Amino acid sequence: MIMLEDCIKEAKTDQKNLVKKARELLDFGSDVFVNDTEYTKNPEILMEYRKQMGTLLEKFHRNNE
Repeated sequence: MIMLEDCIKEAKTDQKNLVKKARELLDFGSDVFVNDTEYTKNPEILMEYRKQMGTLLEKFHRNNE
């Protein structure tokens, strides 16, 4: 999550679409976090978010090359 937040902060102007997707992904809904200290224990939900974050990180880095 921190790496994705860093990508948002350092994004280039042509990465607006990626920034939008990253912000939406980081706006976790109640399906991930119940409150500040409780989160889902469902591994499928957690793995899906992890996969989506990894995909966005790759896109940010490919776009910077």
